[in-house]
Amino acid sequence: MLHFSSELQREQDFQGLMVLLQHLPTYHWTDEDINLILAEAYRLQTLFASAPHHLDYRPQSYAD
Repeated sequence: MLHFSSELQREQDFQGLMVLLQHLPTYHWTDEDINLILAEAYRLQTLFASAPHHLDYRPQSYAD
């Protein structure tokens, strides 16, 4: 998603986003591009593996 963020932001509607996500323009990728994306994915997985609740969202009240 990070790699395609500029293209995703250019899409104006939901249908355009879905079409882009279903047909990502990866035909021009090199082995180096794939290695960089895999390395970044591994880094993020390692970073968040020790934070299992990083996706939990609970609004905090000011009294807490």
